[in-house]
Amino acid sequence: PLPAETPILIASDAETPRECQLLLNLGADCPPHFERFERLLEVVPADEAERQSGRGRYRFYQSRGYKISHHDLAASHE
Repeated sequence: PLPAETPILIASDAETPRECQLLLNLGADCPPHFERFERLLEVVPADEAERQSGRGRYRFYQSRGYKISHHDLAASHE
């Protein structure tokens, strides 16, 4: 299916159509093909081990010069 016909595409490999603009990473590692996308969204759970993994990915993206925006959704509900 083409992205115009399927606005949300679930995939677990690099065979994503070039027309896709946003990558939602739910994995613990940096996706090897993330630079193909206009935007990358990372969801980092509150669990400390998963937060450490998320911080590692943050540093990885930052060290390569990507602009990073951070939104703490947990803090907005306190």
